[in-house]
Amino acid sequence: MTGCHARHFDLTVLAAVLLSTASCSFQDQSLRGVIGWVAPKEVAEQGIAELRAQAEEGLAEAQVNLGDRYRSGRGVAQDEAVAVAWYRLAAEQGHAEAQVALGFTYAAGRGVALDEVEALRWYRLAAEQGHAGAVTWIRRISEEGSAEAQVALGFFYAHGRGVAPDAGEAMAWYRRAAEQGHAEAQVTLGSTYAAGRGVAQDEAEALRGFRAAVASGDVLAMWWIHRTAEQGSAEAAVIIRGLNAAGDGVAPDAIETVRWLGLGAEQDPVGTIGSNPARWWYHRAAQQGSVEAQAGLADMYASGRGLTQDAGEAVFWYRRAAEQGHAEAMRWLHRAADEGSVVAQVVLAGMYDDGRGVSQDAAEAAVWYRRAAEQGHVVAQFTLGGMYADGRGVPEDGGEAVRWVRQAAEQGFSEAQVNLGGRYLDGRGVAQDPAEAVVWYLLAAEQAHEEAMQWVRQAAEQGLAE
Repeated sequence: MTGCHARHFDLTVLAAVLLSTASCSFQDQSLRGVIGWVAPKEVAEQGIAELRAQAEEGLAEAQVNLGDRYRSGRGVAQDEAVAVAWYRLAAEQGHAEAQVALGFTYAAGRGVALDEVEALRWYRLAAEQGHAGAVTWIRRISEEGSAEAQVALGFFYAHGRGVAPDAGEAMAWYRRAAEQGHAEAQVTLGSTYAAGRGVAQDEAEALRGFRAAVASGDVLAMWWIHRTAEQGSAEAAVIIRGLNAAGDGVAPDAIETVRWLGLGAEQDPVGTIGSNPARWWYHRAAQQGSVEAQAGLADMYASGRGLTQDAGEAVFWYRRAAEQGHAEAMRWLHRAADEGSVVAQVVLAGMYDDGRGVSQDAAEAAVWYRRAAEQGHVVAQFTLGGMYADGRGVPEDGGEAVRWVRQAAEQGFSEAQVNLGGRYLDGRGVAQDPAEAVVWYLLAAEQAHEEAMQWVRQAAEQGLAE
């Protein structure tokens, strides 16, 4: 993040001030008391057991309240890491106060490693819901020189999120970020001047912003320059010739991308990625790791707006975005999984199992693997069997392990067939039965499973299999 090392974001200073305020003036109150929010009386007065039960059922208010208690040690042993876990559960449901609290914990390094980027991300999510306190904190960070925060504040003023819309104020913050070399801000300034949105249309200013972004390889900026050239701009044409001749710090594949952006609309069938420059940009940017482009592309596939509706592609791109911490993508995956999407269930299970985009949680992974396994998903069945065998996320249970592995094996999943064969061979979770082991190894070998074929060859040499 620009300026991060020089300023250390001053989030720790802000955190220290708030913590000092909390300890001196609000000794018996939660963080919510410091920032002007009090839990509903009926929630605040509950016993811990009842509060925990409601939190475990997914009630965001209860999760936040329980997080407060663990942070302050009211009624429970103080544990800031547990507090963060409860705040996160509520924040991922879109609870603005929880998002602010989580941002605060990352800013102060309380219960988690200090992480300025994560702090800003959660503050921004809260601010986009109109949380005035979050906007205030982002403004403070912006004034300290954070380009990321300046872009966020510019967006809020441009779209009226948490503040009254103000095009002039938006442009001022975008410009401050652009002057620090922030590519998104440079592109935003360029496109605003190109379209004359809230400012006088100014081709020279637009191209100045785009060229600055192009120097860092920004694909959208290059598309804008090509579009301006196609509309007759001699200056834009000169910029393109210069880029093609010298690169000017731009990767050659990015130049090629711009060429396809221009050709795609004429050459590709309607409804494909290449049939529209904006679609091509989204796809290219998503492939390059842009979390917003990944989420945007997922939205297009999920809704059928601009692309042929494709639930599988939607889940794929939502997963990519969620793994980078995109809260809305995570919420979409949860909603789709709750509604019965077996693909979303398996994706969520894998994320919780590996800790990709979420805190690692084997028990939560087992919940989603079970939901998918009950719908007949062979990989989920096999994985759930392995979890029961190892006691990971579920109580160790050899019988349950065999039951789920068998279901996958009976559907023809060769890995499960080999596993089940090994269990019969060794007597793990089943009565030892070499003849039954041979049956399962043969079935897997028929699918060219390398381990199974090797076992069958060795068994044949020993006269065990024919």
